Amino acid sequence: MYDRILYPTDGSAGSEAAAAHVGALA
Repeated sequence: MYDRILYPTDGSAGSEAAAAHVGALA
């Protein structure tokens, strides 16, 4: 789950970006 490292999930837009990446990779 490197996406969490690139996009720190601090409740900001970064978490949504990480989720979008996960969805795209999935």
